[in-house]
Amino acid sequence: MAREINQRVRVLKQHLPYREADHVLAEAMNVYVGGRCLEDMATLQKGEAVALR
Repeated sequence: MAREINQRVRVLKQHLPYREADHVLAEAMNVYVGGRCLEDMATLQKGEAVALR
């Protein structure tokens, strides 16, 4: 799926280190877990379930 997104979506001027699919899939996961806006993604990143140690 990521390959298809990267082939069809052109938004970024640079792809270092992320590509379009990374952003599209992150937002899709945000919606999947109940997020309603971009700010919800930041809140979820700070959550204990996704905290990097």
